[in-house]
Order: sequence, then C-alpha cells, then structure tokens
Amino acid sequence: MTASALLYAVFFLLWAGPPQADGKNGMEQPIAFSHKVHSRLGIECAVCHAPLAETGKLNVPKPSECTRCHQGSAPKNPELRKLAEFDREGREIPWLPIYKIPDYVEFSHDRHSREKCRICHGPVQERDVLRKESDISMKGCIACHRSRGVSIKCNLCYQISP
Repeated sequence: MTASALLYAVFFLLWAGPPQADGKNGMEQPIAFSHKVHSRLGIECAVCHAPLAETGKLNVPKPSECTRCHQGSAPKNPELRKLAEFDREGREIPWLPIYKIPDYVEFSHDRHSREKCRICHGPVQERDVLRKESDISMKGCIACHRSRGVSIKCNLCYQISP
C-alpha cells in the first residue's frame, strides 16, 4: 500500500468514525425488550422509569414490577419466560448500560426532568433495540447546555472537594 493510500484510509476512518449500531442492531441485552411495543400500548416513560426522589437517578424496574403486567403471558413468549425466572429467583436483570456516566460526574435525571427524554435518549419509543443516541461526553453536555442557555459552571456536574 502506498503512503498516500494509507493516509487516505486513515483519514476516511477518522472521518467516518466507529461503526454505529442502527435501531435494529443495538446492544444485545439479557432479555429482548422493545420500547417501541410498550410505547404503542400508550405506556409513558415515567411508568417504568420514574426518577428516585432521593438520588435523582432513573429507576430501572425490578422484574416483579414487570411481571405485574405480564402475569400469565410468560408461557407464550421465551423472553417473558426469562423475565418470570428472574422474578421467581428474586434476581435483578443484569441490563447492559447504553450510557455510562463517570462516577465523578453528578448527573441528576431529576434536574433534567423539564427536558423531554428524547433530547438525550433519542426516539426510544421507535426502537426495538436501544443504542447510544447522544454524546454524553463533557463536550456534548457543554454544547447542549450552551444551546439552551444553561450554566456550565463546573460545580453543577462535578464533585468539587474542599
């Protein structure tokens, strides 16, 4: 390979970025879960993902909360059988996080609750499989804050030690 061809290939890869999973081919989870199906049934995000008041973190429902609605439907669906097994055994579902916020960042869903979920999470209600939709790096957060006229003071998001 010539030097110019190699340089072109490197430039193209940097320009294109890493491959992105599309809405049909996202991260494989322990249980296949479709937000699209639940949305079509008229279930709002907050029904399953209500923020916890004391932490400001978003709630991920326990299997027992899911089986309240899905009681009796498990025999028909292999994914619901997995859900019933997690519930029976009293185990949490080991969901793989789509977004990972560093421990040193204090992010509060409660503080962001005036925003629509889709601003950060994308059109979740249209997805069978979720994928990362937004840049949650410092650069991405600052750009979002600036575009909305929100403060970018460090102590709003970072733990500042005395």
